[in-house]
Parts: sequence; C-alpha cells; structure tokens
Amino acid sequence: MSKGLWGLAVLLLLSLNVRADEVSFELQGLKGKLKNNTQIYLDQLPAIDAEQLPRFRKDIETAVINSLQALGYYNPVIEIVADNDKPERVEVRVTAGEPVRIRTLDLLLQGDSASDPQFEQLINKLGLREGDVFRHDKYEKTKASLLSLALARGYFDANYQRSQVLVYPHDKAVDVTLTFDSGPRFKFGELRVDADRPVDRLLTPLVKVKPGDPYQASRLAELSRDLSSSGYFRQVEVLPVVSEADEHHRIPLTVLLRAKADNEVEVGVGFSTDEGPRVSSSWDKPWINSLGHSLTTNLKLSAPTQDISVVYKIPRGNPLNNYYTIQGGYQMLDQDDTVSDRLVASVHRWDKDVDDWTRDVFIRSEYESYVQGEQEDESFLLIPGVSYSRTRVRGGLDPIWGDAQLATLELSEPGGDPTLALSVCGDAASGCAPSPRSNG
Repeated sequence: MSKGLWGLAVLLLLSLNVRADEVSFELQGLKGKLKNNTQIYLDQLPAIDAEQLPRFRKDIETAVINSLQALGYYNPVIEIVADNDKPERVEVRVTAGEPVRIRTLDLLLQGDSASDPQFEQLINKLGLREGDVFRHDKYEKTKASLLSLALARGYFDANYQRSQVLVYPHDKAVDVTLTFDSGPRFKFGELRVDADRPVDRLLTPLVKVKPGDPYQASRLAELSRDLSSSGYFRQVEVLPVVSEADEHHRIPLTVLLRAKADNEVEVGVGFSTDEGPRVSSSWDKPWINSLGHSLTTNLKLSAPTQDISVVYKIPRGNPLNNYYTIQGGYQMLDQDDTVSDRLVASVHRWDKDVDDWTRDVFIRSEYESYVQGEQEDESFLLIPGVSYSRTRVRGGLDPIWGDAQLATLELSEPGGDPTLALSVCGDAASGCAPSPRSNG
C-alpha cells in the first residue's frame, strides 16, 4: 500500500476515534417543557471530546441555566457527572427549584392606544398577569404583539418608553415595567389610482376606505383581495405611502392596477373511453368596456357531443356581489340510439349579502329537438326560478372544515307544476348529493 493510502487510512481511524469519544448528555431530574428546552440548549453546544469535559463544564452549566431561566426557573442545582467506564457518557442532573413569579406588573399605554379597545383585548388575551410564573417568551410575545397591533392599526410612531424586567431569585419574584407610547393614530388620506384602463365606475363600489377614516391594514388587504377577485386585473398593488403623511397624520394610498389581456384563450386535448378523443377551448374577454362588461365562452367537441356555452356579465354596482349575466348554450348529442339538439338561453340577477348567501333570480328558456329510437319529438320550456346558495370554509389555505347549501325553486309550462330542487352538504369531507326532485 502506498504512503498516501496509509496516511488516508490513519486519518480515517483518527476521525472515527474522535467521533466515538464525543460527549453525549443524559438529562435527569427534569420533565416536560423544562427537559425539552434544556435539551435544545445542550444540543446547540459545539462537539465536546471526553477529555475536554473539565474545560466545558462552565459552558454546560450556562446552557442549562439559560434554558431554565427562559421558563422562569432561576434557582437550579446542577451536577455534571461523567461515567468512569464510559467517559463520553455524561449525566446532567438538575433540580429546577421553585420558579419566580410576577410580583408587580406595571403595563402603561400612552398615546391614542390608551383609548383603543383593541389594545385592551390584546393585553387580556396575552396572559401576562401578576402571580403567574414569569416566562421570557410570554414577555417578548407581549412586546411584539403590541407593536404588531400598533402597525396594523396605524400607530406608526409607536415605541417603548420603558421596558424593564427586574428578577429577584432569592425572593422568587419579578417586577415587570412596560410603558408603551403609541403616539397618534394615522388616518387614510387621498386615493391615488394608477391604472391602464378607465376604472372609476368599477373602483367606486369596491373602495370602502374614505379619507379621514382611521387606518387599518385589514381594510387595505380586503381592498386588494376584492380587486384581485374581480377578474379584471393581472396586477393589483395597494400601498400606503407613510413617508408622505401630512401634518394631520393622513396617509395617501396608491392603487396600482394593470388590466388583463383583451383576450385570453385556452385549448385542451384529451381522451375518454366514453367519448374517445375530445377537444376543449375557452375564450375569455375580461374587459369589454369601461362599465366592466365581460364575456366567457367555452367549447367542448367530441364524436358524440358538441357543446358551446356563452356567459355575458354586466356589473350593477359591486362587481363581486351585484351583477347580471346573460347565458346561452347549444348542445348536439349523437350517441347510441339518441340524436338531439338542445338550445338554452337565460337571464340571471345575482346578489350576495353580508352572510355570504347568494341569490340568483332567473328566467330560462329551453328548446330541444330529439330522436330516440323510433320516437321523434320537440319541446320548449320557459322556466322562471330562484336559488339560494352559500359555501363556508374554515382553515384558510389549508381548510379543516367546510359546508355548502343550495336550494332552487323552478316553475315551468306546460303543466304548471312547480319543481323544488334542494341540495344540502355537510362538512368538506362528506361530499354533497342533491335530494330527489319533488313536485307540489
């Protein structure tokens, strides 16, 4: 074997030997959060060889002390013992002792936040109270939460005049002083719109913030969400220009809007055992005019079925909640012993209320001409009706619960019998199936 290989082998053996002699800690005397937190602190120490243990005893003790103080334990007794037979195995025996508790809590709000009920609610929820075990994480969370709420509600000059924690380990007591000065609450100022299309008529019902209203970040997020959901824009930015606030603490708002393309086309190709090869296409025209009219067309083609549908949308106020749609469709079916042509046209009025119920009042006409076996016939129906629907979801982007309700009442001629179609869904996992139709 060459000298180079011998040298590599020796280095490998030495590294294995060093790795085998690294100290591992075995915690005793602690349970639950105290043990878990102390283990995290110990794991953050650098690798320690067994023969280096005497030099690192102070670092080990400091890690244990810091981990326990973070949870309010300032009087621990610590013993570090190495196994005589296996010096790399080290027992860390800890008696946590009694925790320190908050003896006095002096939390003072100054500025406009002193009369803002949202701050009082936040303080009550945070759970920093006299008599409780003092925990540094709760203390830091309280400080961060007050600042976060201040920024969300427009207190842009907020700061801590005083933040002090005095710990008396022998008395098992802590005195906490927090003086939070929010300064004045800023207000919404003028609205500056930067758009590449005339958007005044669409923007007016969507913008619920008015100059002089107290600043709230949630209202800006709602405006941004509504503009994005409208379907007209490919880019939406709602920005408060805090640096340009005037002497009355009014902040101008900049709304940047960039419209979607005049035409959006999608094409798909597929295959199914029932229909064979099939082609689908959609054509969207999201912005026809300054009134916000839009058009959506869908086309599906296969050997047995040809289907085309058109939806023309006309806003009447808020384009998300109040609008008309004019819908039309044509379907031709040639499958087995059935050949049919079906033409549908309808007008709908849509309204959504504050409880998320959507009402659809409509009148629909249907004409069908068909041949089934030796039977040939045609029909024409004029169907007025109304439907109510609602969908609810909890859990944000990762839903944990959801349900949906749908009820539809339709009347048709000839016959004059009303038809009620009722569909009720439970949680999101159970699915939904419509109930049988009933006449009466």
